[in-house]
Amino acid sequence: MPLIPYKNRSPNIDKAIFIASNATLVGQVTLMRGVSIWFGAVLKGDSKEVFIDENSAVLENCFVEGSTIGKESLISHGAILHSCNIGNNVLVGIGAIILDNVKICDNSIVAAGSVIPPGIKVAEGTVVAGVPAKTIRKVKEEDITNIKNSLKTIREKALVYSRVLNI
Repeated sequence: MPLIPYKNRSPNIDKAIFIASNATLVGQVTLMRGVSIWFGAVLKGDSKEVFIDENSAVLENCFVEGSTIGKESLISHGAILHSCNIGNNVLVGIGAIILDNVKICDNSIVAAGSVIPPGIKVAEGTVVAGVPAKTIRKVKEEDITNIKNSLKTIREKALVYSRVLNI
């Protein structure tokens, strides 16, 4: 996996459980305990830090630049996060785009394909969808359970891949 320093800042990955061999991490990237970074993901911390908190997962082909991701959050395939703040227990759906200075509060869901324009705050416990994204409903307890179950499965797979690939 390419770990590319930038201006004396290097990725800090010691606590991650899995980083795919073709994921690219540039500059100031910090991965906390239990984090997994999947195939084709790019994490770019060359102007602002990328920080990913405990037990979160960034899935295949995501692009994350200068953003913070909270605990137990799932960033689905092909999502783009640009200079934003993702809370705890958040699901960012497949192909969603979250732009500059957006704050996604805890226990929220960004539906697949949604675009959140700069400067928006998504309230805690809401589901947003669309282009541009709008609130469509409140998060249900079963939604949070599904996110937690998905993350558990992803962590189990990450441990298997780590052993199989000797990472």
